[in-house]
Amino acid sequence: MLKLFSVTLLLLSACTSVIAQKVNIIPQPTSITEKEGFFTITPKTAIIAQTKDEIKSANFLNEYLKNCYGFILPVKPKGTTGIIIKAAIVLKMATL
Repeated sequence: MLKLFSVTLLLLSACTSVIAQKVNIIPQPTSITEKEGFFTITPKTAIIAQTKDEIKSANFLNEYLKNCYGFILPVKPKGTTGIIIKAAIVLKMATL
């Protein structure tokens, strides 16, 4: 009986860890909406940021990109595609 319980517990923990690893973001967001497709960041991808805090977040991201990938992204006050920084970060693809 103890052996069956141990195996069941092991399987449940393995399933939980697989589900938890599906989206691994730090800090953990309050919600995630996954959709089909992909988002590729290139040097031409714009960061849309309007408020002082949004621009601060955009600059933080640009510093990371510069240090790790050697490029920064243009920061614009308006736009409908790109990396849109609001209370949350939203990645929007251009419709082809």
